[in-house]
Amino acid sequence: MTNVALISLEYFRQNTPANYNIDDDILQPIILMAGDRYVLPVLGTNLYNKIRNDITGNTLSGNYQSLLEIYVQPFLKEYVMYEALPFIAFRLTNKNVAKKSSDTSEPADLEEINFLSRRIFDNAGYFAERCTRYLRANEGSFPEYYDTSGGSDTLAPRPTQYFSGIHIPGVLPSQFSNMGDFLVWSNWINNL
Repeated sequence: MTNVALISLEYFRQNTPANYNIDDDILQPIILMAGDRYVLPVLGTNLYNKIRNDITGNTLSGNYQSLLEIYVQPFLKEYVMYEALPFIAFRLTNKNVAKKSSDTSEPADLEEINFLSRRIFDNAGYFAERCTRYLRANEGSFPEYYDTSGGSDTLAPRPTQYFSGIHIPGVLPSQFSNMGDFLVWSNWINNL
């Protein structure tokens, strides 16, 4: 299948704080990559391919068009912004990695970029989770969502878009060199 963008450059620019000075050559590959990297795990292979085929065939309509416009595009634009952020400030050339600057602006430092990046990533996660919940509540409208037939390269949709580590109050992760040590400790705690 050819590369199919789930959002246009125009949609991205109109719905994010990014301005029109960002080169299309920077954004277009990021839009395609973000679709594969972030949308595919949310929708699963079969639903993702159905939407891409419908876009290519100009037959996207009904529930699938609503899914794309109301749920997928809002989180995809955030992930595109997240992935594009480093390349807006820096250029890769055949001689070095160059930092862009302007006479009328001051470049952000790494701490500010990390703060902004985290905010964008959190927003994307929120909208991706919203999409997942919509799909789970309307699974009858999207039979491809739970269909994992198609071979070893078919991804099932991720059940949740949020991720966090395990937090055990009063215990530092460095106290366990492996999962076995943790299980021995937790078993000991349960027997108290």
